[in-house]
Amino acid sequence: MRYFLEAFDAETEFLVFEVEVPASFEKELTEIMGWNEEQFGFEGYDLNEQKLSLIERLIGKRLADPRYTFQLTCNL
Repeated sequence: MRYFLEAFDAETEFLVFEVEVPASFEKELTEIMGWNEEQFGFEGYDLNEQKLSLIERLIGKRLADPRYTFQLTCNL
């Protein structure tokens, strides 16, 4: 599974950028997101500030910006 943090312009909702989250963090992502079921590879989840902050710490990058809304996507 491949995981991406996607940043969307808060006004236009266009995708601005994405950052791949290493698959080695799958266990941690599962805990952060509260998943109880295996992901299929087509899911997208809106991220609140708390979840985004936890994922930022996990990957070692600061991405939060009020100009953007964020999603975590699961991809095959």
